[in-house]
Amino acid sequence: MIKIVKRVKEDGKIDTLKKPLPNTWIDVQSPNEREIDFLERKLKIPREIVLDCLDEDEIPRITSEDGVTTIILRVPVEREEKLFTIPIGIVLTRKRFVTIHSYPIDFFEDFFSGRVKFSTLKRVRLIFQILKVLIHTYTRLLRNIEKRIRKIEKQFLKTAKNEDILLLVEIKETVLDLQNAIYENNKVLEAMLTGHYIKLYKGDVKIINDILIDNKQCITMSSFLIKNVNNALQTFEWIISNNLNTLMKKLTSLAVILSMPLIISGIYGMNISLPMQQSENAFPLLITISILLSLLVAIFFKKKDWL
Repeated sequence: MIKIVKRVKEDGKIDTLKKPLPNTWIDVQSPNEREIDFLERKLKIPREIVLDCLDEDEIPRITSEDGVTTIILRVPVEREEKLFTIPIGIVLTRKRFVTIHSYPIDFFEDFFSGRVKFSTLKRVRLIFQILKVLIHTYTRLLRNIEKRIRKIEKQFLKTAKNEDILLLVEIKETVLDLQNAIYENNKVLEAMLTGHYIKLYKGDVKIINDILIDNKQCITMSSFLIKNVNNALQTFEWIISNNLNTLMKKLTSLAVILSMPLIISGIYGMNISLPMQQSENAFPLLITISILLSLLVAIFFKKKDWL
């Protein structure tokens, strides 16, 4: 699917076009073979660049060759309660601004709906605006994950469940994916700062530096979350182990208490002469002794906090 928009002024009207005129933003999502041919033939974007932008394992990078500058970043995508990252290509030709991706990018709607002010005439500035929104998206997602971790910790302290541990492991894998993407994006930002790939205008260096600071804060936040998840997993492991030890201690204590009557009945089950074996009161007396012994052992274990 190809969407073509044009906005001359940052607060002006957003026009949706049918032809890729100069100074337009051409957003390409999951292109078919015909659309890939269109990008190659009409917009002069090499096929390998388009395929790289659609490759889910592609790592972020920035290149410039034959008048075509390609910036590949990784962006987070949420689908069916799953969070993962995909590559997105920002391709600058001499007259056009092209974005290529395999999944819908949710925050692009902020641009196309007019919530974010931008101009398709200022292509370099548009890149910075996309980067700012991207980093804001990462920050929001990491904060949401932090809240989820705290919620799981509270639930686990009340009722320990294996599902909570599995959920934490899944969250850790998600955060690692986000951290990798943010870290690789940071390399692209640093390369852009050199000015070798895109022409920087007055004030652009300060903007990139501000974006770098925000991105590094995301890296720090993701590292903190990974440590938090690891600490939570260690705590849960200790809780489960402690609960198991407590359960085994209680079961052992209960077995000892129940063994008192068994010991006495075992002794009086021997085929030898025993005290009171001819007495009519032997059975109730032995039952009373067994109960008293069990009570004494139970009281002892209770004082030792074994029950």
